[in-house]
Amino acid sequence: MLLLLVGCGPAQAPCGAGTHEKDGVCFADVGDSGRGDADADTDTDTDTDADTDADTDTDSGGDDVDDDSDGYVEDDCNDADASVHPGADEASGDNLDNDCDGYVDELEVCANGMYRTIMAGVYAAVDGDIVQVCPGTYVETLRLSTTWVGLVSEAGSADTIVDANGAGIVLLVENGQDGSLPIEGFTLTGGDHEYGGGVQVWQQSAPAFRDMVITGNSGRWAGGIYLDNSASTFEDVAVTANTALSGATIASQGIESPSFTRVLVADNYSDGDAGGIAIWGGGATILNSVIVNNTGAGTGYALDIAKQAEGVVVYNTVVAANDGNGSWAFHTELGTGDYRNNIIAFNSGGHGFSAWSGGGGYNLSYGNNGYNFFLNGDEGEVGATDIEADPQLTSVAAGDVSLLPTSPAINAGDPGAEYNDPDGTRNDLGAHGGPFATE
Repeated sequence: MLLLLVGCGPAQAPCGAGTHEKDGVCFADVGDSGRGDADADTDTDTDTDADTDADTDTDSGGDDVDDDSDGYVEDDCNDADASVHPGADEASGDNLDNDCDGYVDELEVCANGMYRTIMAGVYAAVDGDIVQVCPGTYVETLRLSTTWVGLVSEAGSADTIVDANGAGIVLLVENGQDGSLPIEGFTLTGGDHEYGGGVQVWQQSAPAFRDMVITGNSGRWAGGIYLDNSASTFEDVAVTANTALSGATIASQGIESPSFTRVLVADNYSDGDAGGIAIWGGGATILNSVIVNNTGAGTGYALDIAKQAEGVVVYNTVVAANDGNGSWAFHTELGTGDYRNNIIAFNSGGHGFSAWSGGGGYNLSYGNNGYNFFLNGDEGEVGATDIEADPQLTSVAAGDVSLLPTSPAINAGDPGAEYNDPDGTRNDLGAHGGPFATE
C-alpha cells in the first residue's frame, strides 16, 4: 500500500515585509502593495483563481511557464518533473502519478500495449497497484489470488467487457483485499460455475465494486454473484439476465455483511431460490436498489432473508413485477432486521411483504398475488405506518420505477431527518428517495 505525503517539504523561513513566498522562494511584491486577498482564499495573492499562486492556471508550478519543458502547463500535476504530465506512460513502483490521472503506479492494459490481457497486468502488479484497462473485449477469466490490486477501466462498463466464454468464473477474488482498491467499470459476462458464474468473493475479501454490469452468467448456487464471508460493497451495479439452477442471482452467506447501493437486479432466473437477492447468513445493507422482472422460487422468490441472517437493513428499495413459484416477493424469517421506506408491488409469484421479526415500517405493498402484508404472523395486517395503495410507478414493465407526481409514496417515508431525500424534504418511498438517491 502506497503512502502519499502531501505538503511535507522542508520548512521555509517566512518572507520579509514587501515580499511574498512562492515555491519556497521570496519575491518582491508587485502591485497591490498590501498583497490584498482578491479572491477570498487563504493566501494573500492578487489573482482570482482561489489557489495559492499569483497566476490563473491550474498547474502546480505556480506560474504560467512550462518549468519542466514537457510541453504542458495547464493540468500538469508536477511541473518540476518532465516525466510527469497528462498522457505520460505510467511507471510502476515509483510512487508517482506519471500521467496525472489521479492514480499512482497503475499498469495499462491495451490491445497494442505491453500488457495485452488483464491477467498479464495483474501478474506484473505489486500490492497497491492499479491495473488500468483500455476499452475492448477481453476473452479471459480473472483471478485475484495473492496480490492486492485494483482493476479500473478507462472508458466504463459499456465499453470494457470481460467474457469468460464459458470457461469458468469471470472474476474470482480470494486474496483478502479490502475496499481501498476499486474494481470499477467492467461488464462481466459468459461465466459458468457452481458458485457464481459472474463474480465469486472468498476468504473475507471485500473489494469495492463500482459501475459494473454482471450479465449473461450461470451457476448452481448463484448465477451472478456469490459472496462467502465477504463484506464487499457494490455501488451503481447492474445484475441482469443471469441464471441459477438451485440458488439465487446474488447469494451471500457467512458472518460478514456486504452492502448494495443503487443496484439493479433485473430479468434474472432462479429455479431454486430468489431470482433477486438471497441473504443466507451474516448481515447485509441494501439501499436504493431495484429488484424487478425476475423469476424465482422458494419462500422469498425475489428478495429472501433467511433466519440465520442478523442485522439486515433494506431501505428505499423497490421489489416489483417479479414472478415464480414462491411464497413471498420480499421474505424475512426470524433474524433481526430493519426494513423501511420500501415498495413491494405487482409481484405475481406469491404474496407481497413478509416480516416475522425486525421492522421499521413506512413500507408500501400493493397489487401482489395474495396478501400484501404478513407482519409477525398476522395475514393481511397492515402496519400503522405502512401503506396499501397503488404506488403509481412510471413503467414497471420498462423497469422505470420512478414515482408519478400523484404517487402516495411521495413524502411518505420515515420522517426522521436522517432519511430525508437529497433536497432535504421528507423521504419518498422507493429507489428515488432517501439520502442515497440520485436522479
